Amino acid sequence: MGLQRQSHHLASAPRHPQPQAERPQEPRRATRMPTSTLNETAGAATRIVGVFVAAFLAMACSGTAITTRPSPAIRAAPPPSPLANAIPVSGGCGSTQVYRGGMPTWLHDGIQGLTEMEDAPYALAGPSPIAGFLLAYPLKADANAPAKILWVVGTPRNHGSLEIRVHPTGAAEPALTASRPADSGPTIYPDGVQVPTAGCWHFSLQWATGHADLDLLYSP
Repeated sequence: MGLQRQSHHLASAPRHPQPQAERPQEPRRATRMPTSTLNETAGAATRIVGVFVAAFLAMACSGTAITTRPSPAIRAAPPPSPLANAIPVSGGCGSTQVYRGGMPTWLHDGIQGLTEMEDAPYALAGPSPIAGFLLAYPLKADANAPAKILWVVGTPRNHGSLEIRVHPTGAAEPALTASRPADSGPTIYPDGVQVPTAGCWHFSLQWATGHADLDLLYSP
């Protein structure tokens, strides 16, 4: 009797399920896109690049592209020139021509009050305007016949002197230097540089507001 109850009790007791071993998960396989999808993606990228290229070419053709302009070249001021009625005469050399008459306005105004200057031969020099009147014409390389040149500047002197350096054209030596004070008229400097030998001589002139170069011919 007791054994039957005990067996009945065991039979009616709930049974707990036995834990099952976990199965290892299989590795996931990469999903491959269909060939048609890949082709569509590549085609879209190609179209986008084509749009950008077309837009760039359109800007270039329409002139809206950014461009840089070269800086304008700085040109040296041309040397002063005589009027059309000036008459060329001898006495110049190198790049310098001597004239009579036809003086530019600034030079004509600079000699106001001086006598016997209208027909005097003169040479123009630059880049700063200056003229040299050959008062001893023709110029000679002779100690007994001093060369007389009257310089007339076309820019203010500012009470400064005229510095003169002379040497044979095409050679540095011999070199002569002279300094003329601003003590004659508002625009003029008297000069009397004497060169040792005949030939073409180069003059470099410097004053407060300008500088110029010219060549003059000295005869024996």
